[in-house]
Amino acid sequence: MKTQSTGRVARTPLSVRARCASASRASLMLGTALGCSIAIVAGAPGTAFAQNCGPVVAGEVTCTSTSGVGNPYPTGIYYAGAAGEDITVIVGDPVADVVINSGGNYGVFVDATTGQTGTIVIEDTVTITTTSSGARANGGVADTVVTSDGDITAGIRGIWARTTGDATAENTGDIVINGASNSFFVAIGVQATSFGANVAYASNTGTIEVTGAANDIVRGIDSYSQSGSAYAYNAGVIDISAVGAAGLIGIGAFSGVHAEVTTTADSTIVLNTPGTGYAYGIYVRASTGDAVADAAGDITVTTLGAATGISVRAQTSADITAGNITVTGGSGAGIRANAGAAVTIAANGDIIATGNDIEGIAAYGNTGIEITATGDISTAGTNAEGIRARGYATADIAVTAANVTTTGLNSEGVYAVGNVNIDVTTTGLISTTGDNSYGVLARSFG
Repeated sequence: MKTQSTGRVARTPLSVRARCASASRASLMLGTALGCSIAIVAGAPGTAFAQNCGPVVAGEVTCTSTSGVGNPYPTGIYYAGAAGEDITVIVGDPVADVVINSGGNYGVFVDATTGQTGTIVIEDTVTITTTSSGARANGGVADTVVTSDGDITAGIRGIWARTTGDATAENTGDIVINGASNSFFVAIGVQATSFGANVAYASNTGTIEVTGAANDIVRGIDSYSQSGSAYAYNAGVIDISAVGAAGLIGIGAFSGVHAEVTTTADSTIVLNTPGTGYAYGIYVRASTGDAVADAAGDITVTTLGAATGISVRAQTSADITAGNITVTGGSGAGIRANAGAAVTIAANGDIIATGNDIEGIAAYGNTGIEITATGDISTAGTNAEGIRARGYATADIAVTAANVTTTGLNSEGVYAVGNVNIDVTTTGLISTTGDNSYGVLARSFG
């Protein structure tokens, strides 16, 4: 248990709004409805809103080890906001640990659908154990905020902020999702969901461990805004493993307008599955706008399926900054970008890609591609280019690379093909040892 806290930290949420069409479980695969479809699977809790810690006073209630029913809160903590009023539920105790063992119920659930802002604050003296979700704030037209500095062990989600306003979910504690397959087919550490033209923000500066079973969609951090902006941030540890899961994503940001993931040098993302599902360290998608991955720290991805360190897909521009990446799989890439307009990639760390059909860097754009790789890139497998740049329409291509090594058949060091101008500059050694593998292959059809 962590050192007990004598107070709480006030947090300022970001900002989100609308609705999402229901989707079949098949649509939980990667697609435009991905974040949306995952967000709607859980309904309201079956337990009544019993005010387990006592009455709400001036829109706020504090749950301690002895308030209301007290430890171990066997049915969880459930509150609903009054019409038109904010509600804040604070879980913590300055003198004793708060223990919530809620069985199959939510650990903490706040329903603000008829009110205004719904907020859950879980302090560092709190331990939640449940086969459901640790903490969820459900909103209507206003904001929801869930922050946790406690220890959460759950079966479906760690923390979840869900609304048509701004959604903010922040973890600074420890979350473990123990991944037995459930009827919702998801296992997610931190999730923020906004159904509208607002902001979703999900972050982790603590530790997230997620395991998934067969058919599960497994994620460390998930941020989704239907037609606003989605942001995700990590400065902690994300460790995901699964057996036969449909797919793994360390950090995902999905939006109709702008999606962005930021990780610091302290960030560690590790994905490992013996199954054939996809595995992305970072996945960013903007269906009508731009997408950004500003990533430092280390990313390691291992799967028998498609293994990708960072994937960015955007209708307009895609921008990627990356640190060290190691991927092993049946296909994939260290870094992959697909954009309707321009692609910009700065690979500042080393990239190691092992397996057939795995590129170190792969970029596809219509109005321009710029790749700068200052770290070492190495691939080991057939059809595994060190750098692959494919320009369409009017895309100029500019590649600057340091050391690139490939050892497999049909594996160019640098492959750059487009319709107009192509410029490849090397500042180090390009080495290819497999048959039919050029050091640099550059071709323009213009």
